[in-house]
Amino acid sequence: MSNLHESFTMSQLFTTGFHDQAVAAAAIAHSAGASSGPLYQAKMLLFTNHITPTKGTALADLTECTFSGYAESAAIVVPPPVRNPDGSYDVIVPSQVFQAATATPFVGETALGAALIDSSTPPNLLACGVFDNPVDLSVVGNGVAVTMNLNYGGPQENSSIETSV
Repeated sequence: MSNLHESFTMSQLFTTGFHDQAVAAAAIAHSAGASSGPLYQAKMLLFTNHITPTKGTALADLTECTFSGYAESAAIVVPPPVRNPDGSYDVIVPSQVFQAATATPFVGETALGAALIDSSTPPNLLACGVFDNPVDLSVVGNGVAVTMNLNYGGPQENSSIETSV
């Protein structure tokens, strides 16, 4: 039985300039029938440092989590973008679960936000956001499920990050 708590928070998700190109390219690629593109095999990660994300935030600005049981998500199957009536696009990145696991010695941590990276080497930061409330991963079984909504072509505030902790 996990301690994936029943609360819900939403924060603004800041997308990078690379994200804008990626979502636009994914929308174009999907409309042409392609099933790959810059969002293909994207991964999600958690970070621990206090940061105020902007469009200029880089992956090097984030301190990735190291708690027991942590790993970046597996490659995510990102669904095709959905075109909105205003001409913008939304991509809902499926929920990814991160959970503290038993280890000797156990390393606990507090996650302050999540980020989405592409599969290139080195990876590009597509988006990152700070949680409304820190996520306590200092107890075995504690976890967080993170879902991202990426918006391209509309107001920045239409992108969001949602967590169940």
